[in-house]
Amino acid sequence: MVVDNSNYVDEGGERTQVELEGWAAEALTRGKRMTKGVVAHECLLMASSEYSDDFTGIEQRVFNKEEELVEALNDLVQRRMGSAREDLRDACSYADPSEGVDADIYLVESVYDQLPYFKADTIEDAIAYAYGSPWSSRVDRLTDVQDLIEYRDTGVVSDDASEFVQTVIEGDLDSKLATLIDPNVDWYELSPSPMDLVERGEDIPKTASTRIPVVVSVWDEHNIDGLDYVTAVETLEKYFPDLGKDSYKNYADELVQRGLVNEPTEKDKKELNRKEKKEHSVGISL
Repeated sequence: MVVDNSNYVDEGGERTQVELEGWAAEALTRGKRMTKGVVAHECLLMASSEYSDDFTGIEQRVFNKEEELVEALNDLVQRRMGSAREDLRDACSYADPSEGVDADIYLVESVYDQLPYFKADTIEDAIAYAYGSPWSSRVDRLTDVQDLIEYRDTGVVSDDASEFVQTVIEGDLDSKLATLIDPNVDWYELSPSPMDLVERGEDIPKTASTRIPVVVSVWDEHNIDGLDYVTAVETLEKYFPDLGKDSYKNYADELVQRGLVNEPTEKDKKELNRKEKKEHSVGISL
């Protein structure tokens, strides 16, 4: 989102010239009625807790009590950074968005003093983070966190809740966030991603009747089908490392029946047997 609001207070600072890639230099000029330095300031403080100003103290009084929720929000934005960077490159008016452009930036002294010597990478990462977030400022972020907390604690949705808050509550954005604000919701019923299964598959009740439908739902949602049998077994091992070898084959067999995995070939069977023998021999040698 375009950063166009800030609680910036001019407390005196340093003017520095930084060579930024064109997309980043141009992004600093998009804030309405805001200088490049103010936009950079807001991006840096939104992206990292290493920097602070007077508003940071207000944020931390809330954030320090809600570390898990804040971490989940941060993880969500970090996953968006790559696409945000690409979007800014695509929208850049420079012929080569990656070419270096000198940008004069005025930063408050307390932030300037905390920046590393090579500032460009840090500022570019902060810009990508801020533009990948759903907020136009840290004030917006704090408001959304407070609205999510209110919903979790009271079940009441603020009348002026943002579209982002509404999307989180509806469970259409991020399964971990949805379960943090509504503990009665099972995250794996909220359109999880394949990566969610890699990271949290063991949390799903350890029954095929529960786990297989989740895998089918995720694969259907992400157009995963036609996997060869070995790849399917290896993927299931990543999702559910708490199962035994036979269970992975049983799961894969069920997915074959559902048309998501190809029938095992003789080559597949030999490959799985070879892997099992290798793992067994390693276990004996230990």
